Amino acid sequence: MENIYLFVLGRDYELSVREIESLLQSRNINFEILDVSKNVAAIKMEKPEKILIDRLGGTIKIAEVISNTNKLDEIESNLENAELYNGIKNKIIFSIS
Repeated sequence: MENIYLFVLGRDYELSVREIESLLQSRNINFEILDVSKNVAAIKMEKPEKILIDRLGGTIKIAEVISNTNKLDEIESNLENAELYNGIKNKIIFSIS
């Protein structure tokens, strides 16, 4: 299933986007770049591998879009249904923006 992911880009955003494209293509990951700004690239793709961020020198952070609406009840419902943490350690690292 494809979701939307936000890639927080480094100082040279154009180079960062090219790096993301190159890596995703080399791993045969289907993707579609939806939007790019100087700070963030929105990309529709399958769930990225956990090691993906380690391979991207020009990407600071990768985030999954959980809710893409401006209706409060839909946002609450999407957050309640989202699996925010499925690890085994007692440390949760996430943010809501």
